[in-house]
Amino acid sequence: VEIFRRVAASIEPLRDLQRLRGFHAPPLLMWPAIGVYLWASGCSWEDLVSSVRANEGDLTSLMTRTADHLRQIAGLSGTHPELAASAAEAVRLIFREPVYVD
Repeated sequence: VEIFRRVAASIEPLRDLQRLRGFHAPPLLMWPAIGVYLWASGCSWEDLVSSVRANEGDLTSLMTRTADHLRQIAGLSGTHPELAASAAEAVRLIFREPVYVD
């Protein structure tokens, strides 16, 4: 929760700039962060669905989009090897059944 609050506070100047320039700046929601964290930590799909209280399609989409973004970060191994390795590990933790079926 504390890390989430720090991240939310750190991006607030960017949200202010978006609003200043006439763009919509939706709030940063905590439930997606909790959902991805629980899933990557090994939570069962059934426990995740009941804990986060989002529908399964939204959760699957969240996990897939998160893994796709992390794959892009994992491609930065030449310039940011530690970050790339962490992102690749996160993809491995997120892409498991039922989100990803081999």
